[in-house]
Amino acid sequence: MIGSQSAAVGLTQELVINRISAYEMVGWIASRTGQDPEFPLPQALGTMRDLAALIERNRIDLVLIGSDVPRLEVLDELVRLTDILCVRVCELSAFYEDAFGHIPVAEINSAWFQYVMHPKFRPTKHPVKRFFDIALSACLGIGTLPLLLPAALLIKLDGGRVLYRQCRIGEKGRPFTMYKLRTMRERPDNDAERWCTVDDPRITRVGRVLRSLHLDELPQLYNVLRGEMSIVGPRPEQPEIVSRLEAGITFYSRRHLIKPGLAGWAQLRCGYARSERGSAWKLCHDLYYLKHQSLRFDMVILMRTFLTLALQVFPSHGVTGDIVKEAHADVLAPETLDDRAVRCRDVQRGPAAHVAAHVLRRPVALCERPPVLIY
Repeated sequence: MIGSQSAAVGLTQELVINRISAYEMVGWIASRTGQDPEFPLPQALGTMRDLAALIERNRIDLVLIGSDVPRLEVLDELVRLTDILCVRVCELSAFYEDAFGHIPVAEINSAWFQYVMHPKFRPTKHPVKRFFDIALSACLGIGTLPLLLPAALLIKLDGGRVLYRQCRIGEKGRPFTMYKLRTMRERPDNDAERWCTVDDPRITRVGRVLRSLHLDELPQLYNVLRGEMSIVGPRPEQPEIVSRLEAGITFYSRRHLIKPGLAGWAQLRCGYARSERGSAWKLCHDLYYLKHQSLRFDMVILMRTFLTLALQVFPSHGVTGDIVKEAHADVLAPETLDDRAVRCRDVQRGPAAHVAAHVLRRPVALCERPPVLIY
């Protein structure tokens, strides 16, 4: 990799955490001088002047270019070497996209969005996606009606309103009213908006059950029928939270280029955000969905979402259950930041311990947040 040391460390850590063995990180070439001795791996190979010798000596197949590297200088040198060396070149952000299924926000700039502005960019056609949303939401609404009625009765017996209405930000930044089954105690009007935590004391006993089964989200099928939401898309946030996130996270507003959804790539891979850093982690996946959106991708997301919910409601046991869980391990455990921090530490005891012991010399410092490249 040609670029900064922090980018090289982040990439090496991602390869270890995700147990990707198809690539071996040989080392990095500094875009500027200096190396932090706290991170001996990946190895610093040399400088741009030694590029040809380094590629030949280390038998490099793929060169990744970081965002802080002068493109013309690198490409001029590599083009000159094509007669004697067979090497492939890729942007670091594009490699993250292909290998890890998310966009490293710190490695892109406004030029990245030329993909979605290009004449050949073909997102899911609006009439097709709209028909898909209406048909599926109608079927789900009818099919889950026997669950909604008892749930509404239990909420009413628990005291308070059955439906909870809340303003959320939708496509193109337009606010809309989102509907949910009430799972929390009534709060004062002057209570500031904030993220819900796992053990939030505001959650009622009935609400905790509804949240665990995701039944509280079913009234949003009405939002889908009204055209304010889609079945698949980024999760909508509250206006106050959106204002904070747009001020603190680069490109956060770009997730509003498409309709928010009930299910989504970020929800599947990351779980609940619960913080600004968690929202940055989800943004990496929302941008990936923005670029790769299609009806086929929506179907994949929905199938994996239903599988996840089914195994939560009906946990599998025995050999068959273990096989299913292992085959879908990346989906059945959406990775929040806390999960990621634990897995960073756990990987030191795994098969790649001989590498991770050096790469993760300061696991807590590296893993208190997602890898360096996400924001």
